Amino acid sequence: CNNAGIKMGQMAASKSKSSEVKQFAEMLAKDHAKFNEQLKPFIASYSSEPVSLATDRVTANKPAVAGKDNPPINEEAASSKETTISKIQTDTTLKVDDQAILQRLYEVCQAAHENHMAACKEMLTMKNGTEFDKGFVGSQMVGHMMLSSELKALESRSTKEFQSVIREISKSVDGHMHKAMSICKTLDGQTEKTETSDR
Repeated sequence: CNNAGIKMGQMAASKSKSSEVKQFAEMLAKDHAKFNEQLKPFIASYSSEPVSLATDRVTANKPAVAGKDNPPINEEAASSKETTISKIQTDTTLKVDDQAILQRLYEVCQAAHENHMAACKEMLTMKNGTEFDKGFVGSQMVGHMMLSSELKALESRSTKEFQSVIREISKSVDGHMHKAMSICKTLDGQTEKTETSDR
């Protein structure tokens, strides 16, 4: 999401003719790059063990099979051991499944952000002047409203250390959203003046 904010901000800063929109776009690119830096220390602590390692652990705990190299196993002991192994496998399978689900959710979120950015970029490349400015600022207003909601949901489900970073980022994101609303009003006012003078 931050990377999308940086790219869209850079695009608007180079294409917009409005000094206010340019300043806003430059601020977005700068702030979202700063957010990325603030999040870096948390990446390692939120990464999880690869699925293959968890699967290998289950294989390593499988009971030995009686045969040429292994003595026959006492039936009662084997039953108890198999129950334990079964429990380990079930617990580990749940972890593996959870990892797979989280990985899929991450991929879906990533694709959604990329699709959103591509759609915004395509829409904005067809616009110029005030139409471009209004399209860009409008997309940022909606995008930051959604991001603000996501951050609030994340804050209540995070560690205290991460919560403080999220709160700081949330303040900036809310500031971006209100700035976008303010610029939208200015652009609407300019459009009304132009339409009135054209009449």
